[in-house]
Amino acid sequence: MKHRTFTRIVTAALALSMLFSFTAVLVPTASAAAKLTKTVNLSLPRRDITDHGYTWDNRNATLTLDGLYIDTKDDYGLKITSGATVILKGQNYIKASRAALALAGTVTFKGSGTLTLVSDDMGIYCYSTDDSTTVRFMSGKYDIKAGGDGIYSTHSTVSFIDGDWKIQASTPENFAINGRVLKLYGGKMTMDNAVHATLHLDIQALSLSVAAEKPALTSDKNLTIADVEILAGSHADSLEELSEYSGENCVKMKSIRKDTRTSIFFGESVPRTVDHIVLVVLLALFTAGIAIPFVLNQKKTKRALAKAAEEQAAAEAKRTAEKQSRK
Repeated sequence: MKHRTFTRIVTAALALSMLFSFTAVLVPTASAAAKLTKTVNLSLPRRDITDHGYTWDNRNATLTLDGLYIDTKDDYGLKITSGATVILKGQNYIKASRAALALAGTVTFKGSGTLTLVSDDMGIYCYSTDDSTTVRFMSGKYDIKAGGDGIYSTHSTVSFIDGDWKIQASTPENFAINGRVLKLYGGKMTMDNAVHATLHLDIQALSLSVAAEKPALTSDKNLTIADVEILAGSHADSLEELSEYSGENCVKMKSIRKDTRTSIFFGESVPRTVDHIVLVVLLALFTAGIAIPFVLNQKKTKRALAKAAEEQAAAEAKRTAEKQSRK
């Protein structure tokens, strides 16, 4: 009896195993189904789009990435229109030949997700020819592995407000970040190649580590560094504390600003504390705008009532005098 029961259990287990195996052949796994092998082109979207790992809200120009996986031999992995806001959720991966991520103009990145970018050439390519456009990274975690420049911008200003960055640009003649105007204003950044600006490189109050085979931080015109503690040297094992950066290949910086958040009202180079002061002043003015008219109205009402009382008393006195004169 025990032998028959054992045989039945084994037979049932084998049958279930064969069923699961057969089902696995017919139904692809979720990760395999979600893998995209062609460029996702959102450079000129005209409608709402939902696909594996991304959602485009056309009315609000918002792209949400949540589990996006692109592995393509095409030139570009993901192209994003100007004016878009990108929300990062979960883990996202993009691999392409020329640029993993291509941005047409002003684009803002937010969210707490991760974005891994792999390319034979550029990790992020900002290809707008308009100097007034700005690419902003407000938050998120980014890992870039590029054969050329990690981030390359021809004209757009690129601002790093916050986020956790790791950028690998393997070719010595290239750069981790290479652009016209670069603003490194916050977050944590680790790079194995130099940062270069053709017009202005502005560094303020962030955690930065660069180890390159050439000067780590360069600008053809303006280089400004503020609110950081600087360690620098020719090699990673020869870092010394310096009062200012002077062209060393390796550099580590740590913020010494108490409040590294930047102003919402006045731009990225102004600390958030200024916003707090403005709000207090506006609140005071708003309160005064309500209180002063109220007080003035109260005084006006009192004067009107007093005048009415005086007029009524005068009328009463006049009537009394007229009655007495008749007697």
